[in-house]
Amino acid sequence: MEEIEIGAGSSGQVHTVPEEPGVATKRIRIISRKGIIDASNVTETAVASYLKRHNLPGFIHVLEVGEHGEHGASQRARFIAGIKMSHAVGGNLDEFIQKTSFQDRMTVLPRIYTQLLEAFGALHGHGIFHGDIKTANIVVTDATLEHFTVKVIDFGSCRFYRHAAPIVQRDDNPLIGCTFAFAAPEAFGVWGGQELNYRMDAYSLGVVLHDCIFKCSVYDESSNRHAHQLRDLHKNGKIADPIRQSAPRGVPGWIYDDMVKLMRPNPCDRATIESRLARSANRSAKRSKEFILDAPDVLHWGTGRATAVQSIFDSAQGRREMRAFALAVNIADRFVHARKRPCAPEELDVILILAGCLVGKIGRSRPCPDAVTCNDVLRAVNFELYSETCDIILRYRHKVHKMDYSLLKTVLIQSNGVTLDACDKYIYQA
Repeated sequence: MEEIEIGAGSSGQVHTVPEEPGVATKRIRIISRKGIIDASNVTETAVASYLKRHNLPGFIHVLEVGEHGEHGASQRARFIAGIKMSHAVGGNLDEFIQKTSFQDRMTVLPRIYTQLLEAFGALHGHGIFHGDIKTANIVVTDATLEHFTVKVIDFGSCRFYRHAAPIVQRDDNPLIGCTFAFAAPEAFGVWGGQELNYRMDAYSLGVVLHDCIFKCSVYDESSNRHAHQLRDLHKNGKIADPIRQSAPRGVPGWIYDDMVKLMRPNPCDRATIESRLARSANRSAKRSKEFILDAPDVLHWGTGRATAVQSIFDSAQGRREMRAFALAVNIADRFVHARKRPCAPEELDVILILAGCLVGKIGRSRPCPDAVTCNDVLRAVNFELYSETCDIILRYRHKVHKMDYSLLKTVLIQSNGVTLDACDKYIYQA
């Protein structure tokens, strides 16, 4: 039986599978016909694999992530990934808000808010922020008022935020592929020098609550459609500020209070999702304190690992992407472990590009040296591109604020892929 298309967006198409009721497959193109890697689609497949592995609460259930081939001569020029997931039949939260009475929305609002807090708290605990929280990316899986349940979808704007570098102000485009009406001010470069991190999700969650309560956007979307206009609106305080509004009768006071704190313009003053979880009596999601310390067998490098690490270091330095350096080494070690042979130079180039896609501040597309090589790397690592690398553990566990990348390169070579050993060597030699 033929698959039926049930949705489409900027990144791909979603199809139902008649032979598997309740299952849908999202097909997204990693490499375009012109040989360009789509950074957002690389991220979406990586985060989908991450969610499949960890089974985080509050997210659509990911069943499988893998290659989805297409027929025809153009197959060599592009790589299609397939994300097989459970299919929500209740529509999205935006549709629910538009057709539901205020009383019914307030009845389920505590359930919606608590479930989303738990979902994003768990995601942030793993070092990932969503980046595009909006009512259209929250699907309803149970629409009964007594058991109302929502799940989060769409991971194309996710980033491994622990790698984030301070951002500079931009006037032309938002810094990530977000939806303007739900985006935090820092997405438009309003607060130069800040980092794009989990506090963006806090603001967007506040806007979702605002939408549920007031059934309207936080600004006039008809006359403000460009990033520079949104930046000016945020800078001039012309975005709806719930602190200047009174809570309508029937809105739970504690939720309205949280919305005010989540929507504070300055990220330094904004409440975090973790802080809201901490005050919730129904807290069930905890911030992860454990790092995944994976030490793949690197014997198949032979004597070439030191040269390869040096090559990645030089390329990262030349491209000014040092935040992707340790992650690229991590992916290269996994590739060698899977393929049982050293990386070729063109494979190292692709690996650094993939690492840069996951940690980049802007979801821009990047030229791919060779689409077939990229296919092979993605198949070998099975989309499992993790974020718990040596430099991240040093920053978050050992409080190393200024990274010496030359020393990091040395200890990564000496440790032969054992992350804890690399961290210990760095601390000892620093």
